[in-house]
Amino acid sequence: MPRTRVALVTASVMLVAAAALAQVSVGQTVLRDAGLEQVPSSVAALSFAEPQALPTRLPARRTTVRVPFTITNDSAALQDYRWSLSAARTGGRAGGLTARPVSGGIAVAPGATVTMDSALRLSCVGGQIRITVRLASPAESIYFLANCPASSPSPK
Repeated sequence: MPRTRVALVTASVMLVAAAALAQVSVGQTVLRDAGLEQVPSSVAALSFAEPQALPTRLPARRTTVRVPFTITNDSAALQDYRWSLSAARTGGRAGGLTARPVSGGIAVAPGATVTMDSALRLSCVGGQIRITVRLASPAESIYFLANCPASSPSPK
């Protein structure tokens, strides 16, 4: 067998072995110690705390929407998370929505989960809006859609 073919076969076998080794915790430690795998500085899980309670239709044109959400720190160190809550029109329709974004920050211990019970004051007429919870780092977001009350019919 020519040398280049032997080198190619050897490299392929080593690559397969490294991939197999990376699938087990001992292998991950070996690769991390060798500088071949990086541990993410911040790993988070973002979810709605009460998804069944999120509105699909807003009760009034001017309302406050409670949006409880959870942040889980899946890293091995204390993490500071910056979050924001905002609303935007869907479907490219302009106007008919007023909402001032809400934001904050929280430190979360390793392996811990915190629940934020934030609220968004908004005013909207007709159409649909997207209400989004966003983490700055790691960049993650979740959202839900809600219909705004229709505009009142014009007097005749």
